[in-house]
Amino acid sequence: MVYTFSYAQRHQYADAYNKMMQARGWGGEWYDAGSSLLNRPEEDVFDREYNPLYIVSLNEQGEHAASLRVLPTTGPTMLRCDFQACFEPCPDIASAHVWECSCLCGTADSTSPAGRATTIETSKTLCNRLRAFTARA
Repeated sequence: MVYTFSYAQRHQYADAYNKMMQARGWGGEWYDAGSSLLNRPEEDVFDREYNPLYIVSLNEQGEHAASLRVLPTTGPTMLRCDFQACFEPCPDIASAHVWECSCLCGTADSTSPAGRATTIETSKTLCNRLRAFTARA
């Protein structure tokens, strides 16, 4: 099952949100824009301050399979704030029609058809959501 919700709605989807945060924490060390690795908290300032959209896929057993976070580029993004120095010259992309996808996390068994299907559903949900948004704009 795929769930789509914002940070403000996370309490209504507490099970999916908590499983996504736990899966994000399993990543261990993350790259820092300062060229070092660090243990990154599961929830960051982009979650707490900018009300992102989440797409979370849980498998048939109710466990995390895949998830991602989407931020509008009209505000702070990871590319603009954390990674711009890594991609010089990096264009400053800011548009109501362009969103940043970050914190993509897959825990499903990618060798099984069911595992691949749950991960694909997450990406398809993102595409369908953004197509619907673009059609309204």
